[in-house]
Amino acid sequence: MGYVAVKGGQEAIECAEQLVEYYRLRGRTEPIGIGQIRSQMRLLIDKVMGEGSLYAPEHAALALKQVEGDAFEAAFILRAYRATLERRYESEILNTREILLERRISSAFREIPGGQILGPTRDYSQRLLNPRILGETLGSIEKFLEGIEGWAEAGKLRGVTTFAKVIDLLCAEGVMRSDLHPEEDRRVVDVTREAIKFPAPRSAANTTRCSPAWMRSPSRPPHRPHSALAKSPTRSQCTSPTSLR
Repeated sequence: MGYVAVKGGQEAIECAEQLVEYYRLRGRTEPIGIGQIRSQMRLLIDKVMGEGSLYAPEHAALALKQVEGDAFEAAFILRAYRATLERRYESEILNTREILLERRISSAFREIPGGQILGPTRDYSQRLLNPRILGETLGSIEKFLEGIEGWAEAGKLRGVTTFAKVIDLLCAEGVMRSDLHPEEDRRVVDVTREAIKFPAPRSAANTTRCSPAWMRSPSRPPHRPHSALAKSPTRSQCTSPTSLR
């Protein structure tokens, strides 16, 4: 995106780009590999791919390295790359009744059938800095992984299963009905190629390309300023995705 009011010419633009590269490399440290970014910053990769509307982990890692970890700018780059691709396929709508769950938390139904599954989360930690990873080595990583793999032996795990949707349970009890809107528009709409027209179908939820930070804000305490100069916190606000049915 350019700024119409700014003038400078090609030479100024090229110098600005060179200056960005200078700030990225001036520390003269060992370059970060794409594989390292992809494997050790998986949540950031997922964020960039989600907001960029393109599943491409390698490209997302490249974009993050290119922009020094700026997720917002990396998503812009991934969207621009996506716009150059020929569209040959359409993703299938997932049946969430058949997926293997890693995490399942319900605040509305405490005794949800199947139980609450914490999965990999930091929600219940004290969120303190961990200085032990400062001295992390390949040896310490391998030792930790061996311990986890030994702890999670296949024979100790319960049978893998799927879980019914809560809405199915409510329909079975007669609390809700699924046949009230048989005329609902079920078309698959790509908001990056077709302008939204209201009333829009569920698949046209443009919020799937936004930051989920806003959804977490109601359950989190307000950010506190880290210095006397910070008068008020800021937060990128946007609704969370609702693309899976």
